[in-house]
Amino acid sequence: MIEIIKTASAIIVSTGIVGVIIMGIIKFSADKIAEKLSKKYEYKLIEKLEAYKSELEKKNYISKARFDLEFSIYGEISEKLLIAAEACFWLFPAQIESIYEDKIQNEIYNKRYQDAQTAIYELQRILGMKSPFISEDLYEIFFDYKKMLSNQKTAFEYFGPFGILKNSNDPVHNKEMTEAYSRSAQILEKHKEIVKKMRVYFNSLEIL
Repeated sequence: MIEIIKTASAIIVSTGIVGVIIMGIIKFSADKIAEKLSKKYEYKLIEKLEAYKSELEKKNYISKARFDLEFSIYGEISEKLLIAAEACFWLFPAQIESIYEDKIQNEIYNKRYQDAQTAIYELQRILGMKSPFISEDLYEIFFDYKKMLSNQKTAFEYFGPFGILKNSNDPVHNKEMTEAYSRSAQILEKHKEIVKKMRVYFNSLEIL
């Protein structure tokens, strides 16, 4: 653009006053064009910076040591979640089971209850121990899931095979049993959702 102005100037200078006027017009136009190009470049730069900023906000930047610590903690929690989910599912399995002899059946249900009780306790314990290192959002998800599992254990205690309120003719009992069997399926589905959320969280981490 500068070279063009210089060349035009050399030609126009020889034309006198008219040339000066034309020169002024050309310079004014050139300034306007330069201003528009500058603003256009500035807008594009701002757009790129905003896009880059948006990408940065999606990431959580942590140190390698912090990443290794969290990876270990969430690995432990993931194991406890799976064990507790499976144990509580089998309190009210959402499928038809084989008919066992009374003695064997008692042993099976008693073991299932003990497994569920132990699994929930261990899940609660690890959540309490590791709570300072768990993201707030995931902690709330884990805690709500633990409550769902505890509700299933409580239902077994009151309305299961050895439940203190076991009465197949009681409408309340039938309602609670229906909800318990439905909850079994929800426990497995909820566990899948939690695993997905944990994956999303770790994918958002970037090591510094």
